[in-house]
Order: sequence, then structure tokens, then C-alpha cells
Amino acid sequence: MFERLRHILDMIRFSHTVFALPFALFAAIMAWTTPTSPSHSSLATHHSAPPFRWQHLAGILICMVAARSAAMAFNRLADRAIDAQNPRTKSRHLPAGILTVGSVVGFTVVSAVAFVVGTLLFLPNRLPLALSGRVILRAAFSLGSGLTHADVEAVLDLAAGRPGRRRSLSGGLRAQRGRSYVHLARPSPER
Repeated sequence: MFERLRHILDMIRFSHTVFALPFALFAAIMAWTTPTSPSHSSLATHHSAPPFRWQHLAGILICMVAARSAAMAFNRLADRAIDAQNPRTKSRHLPAGILTVGSVVGFTVVSAVAFVVGTLLFLPNRLPLALSGRVILRAAFSLGSGLTHADVEAVLDLAAGRPGRRRSLSGGLRAQRGRSYVHLARPSPER
């Protein structure tokens, strides 16, 4: 069990996560010490910095570590076939058989859930929680063949109940190279 965890942490380069933590914390310190800009609707002349809260610090740490861990593990899963063919990367954990796909998928799911749970520490501000689902969906769509940024945005808009905000889904599902994906047709010029 601990050996597998050690291999997973090595696979995602957890030492790089630890190296990046001071930068995340420095950004948080800047946010906590920089006064907010006056809003146009406010008549107040003094705007203080947002207050320091321990739960926000914990949320920043949890979200940063969990999001990076999930992203790195997901990337290793997505690239395992390519890594197996490349002489430089074929000794990585998945192509070499050191870790199983199931264990890395499990770690990715646990990390993604930890990321979403970490956003709950920012409540009553619901924006981090709302954006966390969008981030995870965008990562999942990155495996689709032929999907562009606009395709992903249109599907996410549909899932959020905003159909047609960007483009309409008029083409339905279409197959390309054995995979199905959402085809977004541009409106045809009227003749």
C-alpha cells in the first residue's frame, strides 16, 4: 500500500507540488493585504483587504495540491500509450507496469473529489465550488477526439442550462476515427 502510494507520488512529481506551494501562498498573502478597488456602485471611500481566514488558507492548500495531483495523474493516464512508444518515457510508471491503470484512475478520482471538497472551505463564496465542476469537466473532455475549445464550451453551456449561448448543437453526434464526439455546426448563410 505505502509502496504504491510512493510510486504514485513519484509519478505525479509531488516534489514539484511542494516547490509550487510558496508561490500559491504568496499570491494568497498578496490578496489578503491588497485593498480592494472601489466599485462603481459603492459610495464608500475606504476599501480594506479581504480578511484572513484559516479555512481559506486550508482551502488554498488543499485545492492546489489536489488539483495538481489530479491533473498530473490524468495526464499520465491520457499519455500512457504515447509514453509506451517513446524510448525516453517508456520507463514511466504506467508503461513499465509499476502502477496499474486502476490504481492511477482511483488516485485521480480521489484527488478530483478532494479538490471539489476543498472549494467548500471558501463558502459562502460559491464561485470556487461552481468553477471546480467546470474545471473537471473540461479535463474529461480533453480526451475527446476532434473537440475544440468552442465544442467544449458549448457542451458545458448545455450542461449548465444555457443552450445556444455560444453556438447551437445542430449536427448531433458524429463519428471520427472510431470515437464519437459532439459536432457543432456553424449556422449556414441564408440564401
